Amino acid sequence: MKQATTIILALALTTLSACGGVASQPTLPPHQSPQDPERPPAATPYVVSGMVQNTLGEPYVGVTVIATPEGEGALVSTTTDVAGRYRLTLPRTTQAWTAQAHVLMSLGGDGMVVTWGPDEFQPFPGAGGAVRNIAVGIHQPLGSVDPGVEHSGVELDYETLELTFTPAVPNVFGHTQPFTRRYVEGEGIRNVPLGLYYVTATQVLQGEVQELMIRQMTGIGIKPPAPASTRYLAGFNTRDVMGLFLSQGED
Repeated sequence: MKQATTIILALALTTLSACGGVASQPTLPPHQSPQDPERPPAATPYVVSGMVQNTLGEPYVGVTVIATPEGEGALVSTTTDVAGRYRLTLPRTTQAWTAQAHVLMSLGGDGMVVTWGPDEFQPFPGAGGAVRNIAVGIHQPLGSVDPGVEHSGVELDYETLELTFTPAVPNVFGHTQPFTRRYVEGEGIRNVPLGLYYVTATQVLQGEVQELMIRQMTGIGIKPPAPASTRYLAGFNTRDVMGLFLSQGED
């Protein structure tokens, strides 16, 4: 049985503009509208079509896009394909229409459906049709894990200390796949997309892989912590300071 000892690893997620420094991962390209070709595609009468992308220029797959008529009338909806494209056939009426994407995502809290409008939000006549591309995301979607570390009698191996983030719901980019980042002494972890994650922490000490228990610290503006776990649910956003207690678990 391992003796349980506690270390404190203070994790504060802030936007890159606030923390400064050179990011260890490629930075985002300037925010731009999805699919901005030199010659815009021609609209088709009684059809609204376009593409839904995140701020990385990646397609959003399976997103619900809804066309809403002005005045009375039924909504028309569809979902984006594997390329992030959608196409809606509209009723042959004289009404004007708008199109919006409804995306399940987390910006640090619980998952919620967020509505995003197209680049050109002006209503369009159904008879003329329209192309409406939709960019999903915020201008500062990345943050950093603060480099500040306190520990009490526990040896840390910064060469092997890693945190794995598994999205509980799609993060700010719509990603659902887990990713692992090395904790760099004096730098922390850079470019963490905002979201709600199950977080795990491991290190290799004296040739043995150690899985660390995690519990959120208490503090101003922080909810009471959940019980310690090796797979701790934590929200990373642009406002809250996320402090985590890490301790060696017992066999």
